[in-house]
Amino acid sequence: MNWKASIKSLANEARVMARVLRHPDSPWPARLIAAAAAAYVLSPVQLIPTFIPIIGQLDDVLVICAALRWIRRITPAPVFADCADLSCSPARRVTSSYSIGLESR
Repeated sequence: MNWKASIKSLANEARVMARVLRHPDSPWPARLIAAAAAAYVLSPVQLIPTFIPIIGQLDDVLVICAALRWIRRITPAPVFADCADLSCSPARRVTSSYSIGLESR
């Protein structure tokens, strides 16, 4: 796998984490882990500052990977699969959101 595919995969995993955070059936520990990881990555206060060229971004990647590992263990498989399906591509995300909106009416 090349670097470009790895970055796209990591971005998709971050979208899955955001979906788990908002999913109504996800357990509260998974939501807490997702919120804490997102807060760390977006926070200006970090253990290793982001402006350090490689190491600064690497700790953000490691936090996301560790959070995703814990979230996969805690979240029930159907909930995680639903979040992953909704996050895999923008076209599918729009179509799935639209169909979910129609089903709820």
